[in-house]
Amino acid sequence: MACNVTITAKNGSNIKLKQVATIIDVNTFEENLKRNSGEKIATITIKGGILHDDIQSSIDLFKWSHDFSEDGVYRTIKIEECTESSSITQTFEFKEVFVIRYIENLDEKYDKSAFVLTLRQKEGNLTNNSKNY
Repeated sequence: MACNVTITAKNGSNIKLKQVATIIDVNTFEENLKRNSGEKIATITIKGGILHDDIQSSIDLFKWSHDFSEDGVYRTIKIEECTESSSITQTFEFKEVFVIRYIENLDEKYDKSAFVLTLRQKEGNLTNNSKNY
């Protein structure tokens, strides 16, 4: 199933991604185990095409990937899993996420270019997430 993702900045501006693949990974990192911390951290990977009819979203993602300003680093993301008929089956919301990696794969044919965005949630925020069916 494809997902629609909305990334919201603290100032209220949005980046909307349509029909993307999303992986949500909740994990305890080795550093946390060494510190005897049970803290779990969410990592979200979003993969999608760079669409010529929605190039502004790709530009906005690229800009956010290297925005280190206080207002620009952390954002809230909302992931809506959709069926083929566009019905929403479940919704996830993660607060205080930041970019750890952004990749663009630019194919010779513009319509086949793609991106991979890897996000991580700021430690201590996992309990602030929500999931609805």
